[in-house]
Amino acid sequence: MKLKYVLLFVSCIIMAACNTSENLQDDRVEKARQNCLRDIESELRAIQIPLGSAVAMVVFKQERIMEIYLQGQNEKWTFLKSIEICAASGDPGRKLVEGDKQVPEGFYEVKVFNPKSRFHLSMGLNYPNDADRLVADREHPGGDIYIHGGCQSIGCCALTDEGIEPLYVLCDEARKAGKPAPKVMILPCRFDDSNLEWRDESFTQWHSFWTGLKQGYDWFKSSSRWPVMSIDPHGNYIFETELQ
Repeated sequence: MKLKYVLLFVSCIIMAACNTSENLQDDRVEKARQNCLRDIESELRAIQIPLGSAVAMVVFKQERIMEIYLQGQNEKWTFLKSIEICAASGDPGRKLVEGDKQVPEGFYEVKVFNPKSRFHLSMGLNYPNDADRLVADREHPGGDIYIHGGCQSIGCCALTDEGIEPLYVLCDEARKAGKPAPKVMILPCRFDDSNLEWRDESFTQWHSFWTGLKQGYDWFKSSSRWPVMSIDPHGNYIFETELQ
């Protein structure tokens, strides 16, 4: 009998070891870290900011570009690099109802890390936020807005699998280091003279909303600090100009 229990115990240990090995091999985050950590560390050395620093993203829907920033010890944000958004559905303007396939616009935070997404790796945003709730459908505003891999979008910002990996690792390292949730600013386009579409008369319903977004983005670019915004009764962002 004793030999039977010894053999059973040894068998359980072997099975546990095998399962642990499989889990490590199947850990997408660990694989992503192995794939891109060397390049990440090289990029961070160039801007003299350590791994585990807070992360911010600025998304330009029309240009399908995402800019990545890291926060240094002086609390200012430093540009790291731009990456291509592989797919983003919808048109300029806010997300208003479930199923409209719109990528939302505004100021958000990453609230969910999903290392087992069907889109490789994904990070969920806090849509709808307080501003969205004032204008979106009360019963069905939509949700599950993610930044993910897979290059498919029905309202999300989709990157390639290779594109999401370093971004996910940067955000995951910041989370493990106890930094604030990654910040995300989603804009309809670049607010500059090279792109006047946002001023087009066909988008008049968004002009007040976009004015607030532009003020916040301009502040971020000029001060290297994340803007603090309040919200008016119509769901528009109001830039707090008194902040230093």
